[in-house]
Amino acid sequence: MRRIALITATAVLGGGVLLAGCGGGSPGNGSGSATTVPLSASTGTTAGRDAATEVSRAYATLRATSYVSTGATTQEVDASGIDASLRDQVEEQFAAGRAGLSTRTRFESPDRVEITQAVGGREQEVVLYDGEVFVSPDGAKWARVTGDAADAFSQASAVAGLDPASLFTDLRLDGTATIDGAPATRYSGLVDTAAAGQAVQSVIGGLGDLGTAVGDAVTLRSGTVELQVADATGTVARQDITMEITFDFGALARAAGQDDAAGLGTMVITSAATERITDVGGDVVVEKPTASTTVSSLVDLGEFLTS
Repeated sequence: MRRIALITATAVLGGGVLLAGCGGGSPGNGSGSATTVPLSASTGTTAGRDAATEVSRAYATLRATSYVSTGATTQEVDASGIDASLRDQVEEQFAAGRAGLSTRTRFESPDRVEITQAVGGREQEVVLYDGEVFVSPDGAKWARVTGDAADAFSQASAVAGLDPASLFTDLRLDGTATIDGAPATRYSGLVDTAAAGQAVQSVIGGLGDLGTAVGDAVTLRSGTVELQVADATGTVARQDITMEITFDFGALARAAGQDDAAGLGTMVITSAATERITDVGGDVVVEKPTASTTVSSLVDLGEFLTS
C-alpha cells in the first residue's frame, strides 16, 4: 500500500507539471524559450493546417510570457467491468476524483513554475526553480528533490516542454467567443490518443517498475478539446479537455506476478478538465522555497508527500 500511495502522490504532482499551465515548465535548461514540435493535424486541408498553426502560435505566445492559470478536473468512474471483489474498494478510492481536482499555476517563465493542487481534502505543491524541484504536502514544509525522485519530475517536465498542440488532431476554427467581456476565437478538435497516451505513459513510466506497470494498464481511449484564444493577446485563454481512459486491473496484476488475478477486469474513467488563463504578462514572481530536508528516493518522496 505504501508504494501505491507513493505512485499516486507522485503521479498527481508529476501529472500537474504535464497538464497544468498549458504545458508547464521546461526540463530546466535555463533557456527560457518555448519548445515547438511538429503539429499532428490530420485534416489535410488548408483550414485544418491554419487552425493547428494558430493554436500552436497561441500556446507559444503564452509560454513566452508570465501568467496565472486555474484548473478544475472532475472524473466519473465506471467500475462495473471489474471483479466484484474489488469494485467497492476501487469506487471508494476514486471518490475524491468525483469531488474534483483543482489546480493553480503561477508561471513566471518556463524554468520558474509554481503549481498548487488540491484533491480529496489534501493540498500539494511543487515548484520548479532553475532546474531544481521542490515539493510540499501542505505549503508550509518543503523538501528539495534529488536523485531518482527528481528524475520522475524531470520526465514530466521534459514531456511538458512539448507544444500542447502536438497532442491534438483535426483542429478547426469553430466560431467566436467572449472571455471576461473580451472577444476570443474558438478552436475545437480531438485529442491525439497515441501522442497523448505516450506522453502520459512517459511520465508514469518514470516512476519505476510499478509506474511502468501502471502505464501498461492505462489506455487513453478518446478525447476532445476546445480552445479559446484571446484576440487582444493572441494567447490561449481557456482550454476544455475531455478524455475517456481505461484502467486494466488484470494487466496490473500480471505485472505484479499475480497471474491468477489476471481476470480482474477493466475500469473506465471519464475525465473533464477546464483551465482558465489570466494575468497574461503580469508581475508573476515564483520564489525559491526554503527546504528543510532533501528526498532522493521515490519511497522517501512518497512518505514526505503523505506525511
